Amino acid sequence: MVSRSVALSEEEELNELARCYPGVIHQLRVEDLGRRLRTRRALPVAHCRPGLCGNRLQLWLDGDGVLRLWLYWPMHCRNVAALTAIGWYDKVGWVADLRTATGESARVYAYRAQLEHRPLTDAY
Repeated sequence: MVSRSVALSEEEELNELARCYPGVIHQLRVEDLGRRLRTRRALPVAHCRPGLCGNRLQLWLDGDGVLRLWLYWPMHCRNVAALTAIGWYDKVGWVADLRTATGESARVYAYRAQLEHRPLTDAY
């Protein structure tokens, strides 16, 4: 009984931290995603949706939630098949390497990135 109340208090504390510092939480999630991509080849993208005028990009990652990117330059969704790498560069921001369904490589530059854990059914 005591361990359950301790676990609840830790969970509540983490939720409070997430509410107070949402940018830091998303930064840590995206950096962790980048580390995982360095150890595996690519992460399949189940669904891709561009934002208004192509300045935002939402990628429903296979089993890892939704990656939202706020792009410096517009990109129209070209059947993104996989996310191959993502990382932070001091003078640029977030840099994501994508692979399309035809096998072409694409690189996008973003000033903001969020990774939300969400089931695939919310994509449609």
